[in-house]
Amino acid sequence: MLAAYGIEGGRIVIDVRQDEALIHALALREFCSAMVPAGVQLCLAQYHAGREADALLGQLPLGYVRLAARYSQKLGDPAVRDEMRHAIERAHRLGLCVIGPQVEDPQAAATLWMSGVDFIQGSLQRLYTQ
Repeated sequence: MLAAYGIEGGRIVIDVRQDEALIHALALREFCSAMVPAGVQLCLAQYHAGREADALLGQLPLGYVRLAARYSQKLGDPAVRDEMRHAIERAHRLGLCVIGPQVEDPQAAATLWMSGVDFIQGSLQRLYTQ
């Protein structure tokens, strides 16, 4: 259908939430076997480190990983920051780009960049004072 409508598969990234990917892993793999040859990419969203989630990273033909929002929201917690860094390193070892979601302030953006995310997503607003 992509070819019939003149759509380049490489311009499409399908976002799949981690919880749904875990539940529907078999069907998702079948879907990917049809879409990946057309150039369509897959993003595992709401990714948080864990045994099952890490298995998905190796089983699915992913291009991107969007971290769970809790990583962006709890950057002040050293344990959460460490877990996030390990998750980012794991994704990078597999050649995946990492997206840091729900970034709302410059401090969070800086922390995520220093932690190794490739993209930042959110409503980052610059505050001006006079």
